[in-house]
Amino acid sequence: MLKTLPFGLLIYWLAAGCSSSGEVAVASKTGLDVTQKATPSASAQPYGLDGSLSKEDVIALVHLSWPQSYEAVSGRLGFPAYRDETADYYQLPNGHWTAIYYTGATATGYSLSDSGE
Repeated sequence: MLKTLPFGLLIYWLAAGCSSSGEVAVASKTGLDVTQKATPSASAQPYGLDGSLSKEDVIALVHLSWPQSYEAVSGRLGFPAYRDETADYYQLPNGHWTAIYYTGATATGYSLSDSGE
């Protein structure tokens, strides 16, 4: 069944827990924000590097405690494929995208796309 879930939903499922009543509760400090767009914005500029994440990088991303410093994120994940004034965009192993959102030099969370768009 897990193979049929969209990648973003799978990560959300992995980052969530189930209560005894069967309701899903998002784990604290995951940083995952399903309301934010994860594909590069129209104003995003190519950063000139690979900007892709490995499976190991994705596992590290979903286990980070948030917020994080820009230095910590770029030190662990490398530089993004694209960036704009609020986010860095990395391509995932399946061709989808993740965006890491910043306020100043502080990474406040991330989002995942459910398609390669």
